[in-house]
Amino acid sequence: MLNTAATWQRAFVLLTRHEGAFPVLWTRKVRGKTISVALSREQYEGLRDAIANWRQVQQTLKEMQRLSRQVLFSTLPHPPRRKKLGKKVLGLI
Repeated sequence: MLNTAATWQRAFVLLTRHEGAFPVLWTRKVRGKTISVALSREQYEGLRDAIANWRQVQQTLKEMQRLSRQVLFSTLPHPPRRKKLGKKVLGLI
């Protein structure tokens, strides 16, 4: 089974020719091989919207993870340390 997140990250490289020229060539990597598919205007627009939505979801999840770590590290007790852990080490920046 393929890693869905990694597949989405690699899969949506849209190579367009000139503005308004269709079909558009969509290339993606599957198990190390490049797959190319010609897309109609409707397919292109649907994939473009799906890619934008996926990127927005990924950004939202990243922010949620950062906030979760911030709450976790600020509310729960820490083990004894000589030096305080920095924000970069905790993944807060």
